[in-house]
Amino acid sequence: MDNALRAHELIARFLEGLASAEDSAELERLILEDVSVANDFAKATRFDSMLLELFGNDRTARETREVLEGANEIIVGAISDMEISSPPAGRRPSQTAVLNVHKRPSDRTKVVGVVMIGLFLSAMIGLAINSPRERNRPDAIVDAVKSNDDQSLISVADAQSNGVPVAVITQMVGARFSRVGFSPAVGDQFRTGGYRLTSGIVELTFAHSPEVILEAPCEFDLKGRELLLLHRGKMSAKVPKGAGEFTVETPSATVVDQGTEFAVQVDEKDDSEVHVFDGMVSVLPRSGTLLNPAILRGRSASAIGKKSPTPCGIDVDGDRFLRTLSEPESRYAQLVLEWHPVLYYRMLAAGSGIHDSGPLAIEASIVRGGSEGTPWTVGRIGSALQFGGPSVKDYAVVSDYPKTADDTLTVTAWVFAKSRPRSATIAKNWSGEDHGQFHFGLHHDYGQLEILITEHDGHVVSLRDKQPLPIGRWQHVAFVADGVMLRLYRNGNEVGAVPYTGIGGDPTLKAMGIGVQLNREGNQPDILRFNDDDPGISDYWHGRLDELAIFNHALDREQIKQLYESAQEL
Repeated sequence: MDNALRAHELIARFLEGLASAEDSAELERLILEDVSVANDFAKATRFDSMLLELFGNDRTARETREVLEGANEIIVGAISDMEISSPPAGRRPSQTAVLNVHKRPSDRTKVVGVVMIGLFLSAMIGLAINSPRERNRPDAIVDAVKSNDDQSLISVADAQSNGVPVAVITQMVGARFSRVGFSPAVGDQFRTGGYRLTSGIVELTFAHSPEVILEAPCEFDLKGRELLLLHRGKMSAKVPKGAGEFTVETPSATVVDQGTEFAVQVDEKDDSEVHVFDGMVSVLPRSGTLLNPAILRGRSASAIGKKSPTPCGIDVDGDRFLRTLSEPESRYAQLVLEWHPVLYYRMLAAGSGIHDSGPLAIEASIVRGGSEGTPWTVGRIGSALQFGGPSVKDYAVVSDYPKTADDTLTVTAWVFAKSRPRSATIAKNWSGEDHGQFHFGLHHDYGQLEILITEHDGHVVSLRDKQPLPIGRWQHVAFVADGVMLRLYRNGNEVGAVPYTGIGGDPTLKAMGIGVQLNREGNQPDILRFNDDDPGISDYWHGRLDELAIFNHALDREQIKQLYESAQEL
């Protein structure tokens, strides 16, 4: 085995915490003999990250910074006659460029540089060997984050007192952190150190322009302006081209960005997924001896298990990760607003309520059931509100929605069903036997899209689709009561129509439920019982709802089709 291959194997064993004293001595010898090995070791360990991990529990942040500063002086002096260049063919890929020594009039400088780097790295290896073995493990900080003591999470680098500022909070939505008394605001600096985001969403902008969105529940560690450790949860990143490398490390992989848009998720088993939406990233598993990373370009994705050295290609999933906290300008929204809705819930990720973009600005309140993290997720256009179904019991309430008074009504929305719970609700002004104006959702256990309206004499007119609502796909749904006919639409097409004589309903039912049918008072879900022995159910939505708009007038067939088609341009 040649020196380069052997060095790669020894470096990998060192990073995994598996290097014996003999392995470390051999690696030290190779570093002293070959500057390319010294450089590979430096790149692999990332001086700043490794030093913080080695000394983080034994030295103060001030002492660590002194060591880093001294190391930087040594390295700068040692490689003053070196320059970065691309590796030769057959060596490591270009995104992990190595330092090559160019010929100079005197070879003495090169020798001194090699010796100084070798001595410095030798000292590092010696410190690592003499320290407890777990300090060499890539998941050493992960164990600290998993601790039940929230203070231990921050003490990784004593973040808010001694940490170095590396990013600024540019947006927050209902964000809460586990540390007592830690309540950052938009515009605050985020410093190096570990954090646990227990609810909400945070957007950080780093010094050289990368924008990172972290969704709760999420555990992460800021190691520098170009390095983030994601221990658990989801994040997405936009890195401008030309901004330099941005690295995300997980318990199972190292992801190096080259100016792109990508996302990473880490599950409870420490397995990772990397999804690239534009550009290119390299993905290097942290298990095994593989030093040639997988290259993901364009729309591609890879799964990396903590115990496996082999990246596995998977389908890219653009519906899983929030990539913006702003609702994009869209033809769809322009059309809705041009046609004068009385309520328009774009499902903008903001606070604990749903913002109304309509003229009345009637905010809907969100009621969290047993779900964790954030109620917001990826929508058909921008963000959407997500619902966990009967087992989680999430929903939203419009306490006094403005009812139609002239027998015409239109309701439109984008819906995404993960399953079809019994009588699942999109939006309803209804309460059991007390019929309000409309009841829009799925039909009983059969799952077809269904609309019920109440005429002035109390008679209920119903209309449903012939097929169950598709699972796992966005569907545009709408109904229109035009004064003569009640029409039901899905994906721009009329799927049924029946005559009706007007829209009445119990005027004392003031609330409208989103994602669930409410009780008469509108303050909690309605409990439906079909017989005396039935424990009762509530018709919760399971999935996502986006772009819910209500018009107290009738849109025509062409307008419904325009709405559907305008969203296809996104």
